Amino acid sequence: MMDRLPSTAPHRIASLDLLRGAAAFGVALAHFVYVTTGSTTAEALSAICVELFFPLSGFVLASQLLLVSRDASAIRVFYLRRWLRTLPPYLVAMSAAAILFNGHPIEWLAHATFTQSIIPDIRDRSFYAIAWSLAVEEWFYLLMPVIMIAGARIRVTPLTAALAVIAIAQIAKVVAPGDHMRIFTPLRLDAIAAGFVAYVLLDQLRPLAKYFLPISAVGLLVATSEIISNPASHAWQFIFVDLATVAGTSAVILLSQRDLSQPAAAVADWFGRISYPVYLFHLLVLALLGPDVGVFKYVVVLTLFCTSFHVLFEIPLLKSRPVYLVSEGADLSSPSSQLTTEPPSRAPE
Repeated sequence: MMDRLPSTAPHRIASLDLLRGAAAFGVALAHFVYVTTGSTTAEALSAICVELFFPLSGFVLASQLLLVSRDASAIRVFYLRRWLRTLPPYLVAMSAAAILFNGHPIEWLAHATFTQSIIPDIRDRSFYAIAWSLAVEEWFYLLMPVIMIAGARIRVTPLTAALAVIAIAQIAKVVAPGDHMRIFTPLRLDAIAAGFVAYVLLDQLRPLAKYFLPISAVGLLVATSEIISNPASHAWQFIFVDLATVAGTSAVILLSQRDLSQPAAAVADWFGRISYPVYLFHLLVLALLGPDVGVFKYVVVLTLFCTSFHVLFEIPLLKSRPVYLVSEGADLSSPSSQLTTEPPSRAPE
């Protein structure tokens, strides 16, 4: 039996950390404007910022998913790393929101199991509005490794499996009734899968991304304007979520190949590391400070709290996570013989 060695984690990509931090603070600032002014435009901009997280997650987790597809035993480490990273901070923030916003125990249970978006009564009166996006992430973490392992057993490549998830979600969006398409968990897994596809096909998609980004961004602004005028429009919601995925994926592709010089890289790294607590706690901080707080004080308090939370709560958890093990002599430079060469230097999650 071959020896097992800890895998070497690649270094973080500062430009993607910057994108993650910008998206988190973008949501926080847009919600500040919405709460203090009632601006529907600000609420729409927060939705655009949220959409950036999905392809970014798929991209930075792609190398781990590819490892799981080659070695099914790695799924345990994948789950432990994901859940230790995401669940404890979420449960703290969500429980605090339940107390602050008078969430019912049944509603807390739905949010704790990430089923709130599929239960109409709870979905329509969620005490923790941002939880829908976290539900999409967690269900992707749970299902995608299983899909890839099952696909590998019938000789379906990880790329084909991800494309199948995207295709099924697209069909479901067309036939799905109602005006909750954007937050309905089963219909949004394709946005994260798109980031995975971008990772695998990076060399092929990079020349196209510089055209896709401006075109999709303009279309996204048009769709946003239409949704503000007609929030119940199924067609415009469909267009919005797909254009947001294309724009976000294109931005991730382009930024993944850009280097930042010091000290910009250090600042980006810091923003990336506190982005999760910023996203989790910004509504709570805003509620505690009150609607009359100035934007400067809000940002300062939010940043200080989230930095403290990261240092005191998240870092110990991150240090406790298991590492992946790879067989001695295994070639980790290629996702598989059926896929393109794995690009180097991916941001670990």
